[in-house]
Amino acid sequence: MGITTVCNFEDGTKGHFDVETDTNGALSVVHYTDLAKTPGLPMPYRGAYCAKIDLATASTAGAWYQETGSWDCTAGTEDIYIGVRFFLSKDAAMSNNDVFELIGLWSST
Repeated sequence: MGITTVCNFEDGTKGHFDVETDTNGALSVVHYTDLAKTPGLPMPYRGAYCAKIDLATASTAGAWYQETGSWDCTAGTEDIYIGVRFFLSKDAAMSNNDVFELIGLWSST
C-alpha cells in the first residue's frame, strides 16, 4: 500500500524540505500574481506558489532544496515516487558547458 504525499510551497517558503542552499539569490518561491506580471510564464500546476530558479543569477555554487529526513529508505523496502512539473523559458540560453540538474538522488550526504 502506498501513501501519496504532495509537497508544495503553499506557505511561501521552502515547504517540507530540510535545507535551502542559495548563495546568489537565484532561488525563490513566488506567488502566481508575480508570475503573471511576465507574459508567457506558466501558472503553478496546483496551488498559488511555486519554486523558481533564475538561471541568469545562478552560479556554479548552485541553488537547491534538499530533503534529508522524511525520504529515507534505509530498510530497503520502501518505494519513492517523484513527479515534477518543469518549465524552461524559451528565452533560456545555454552553452555547451552549461549544466543544471533537476533531481539528484544519492545514498548518503
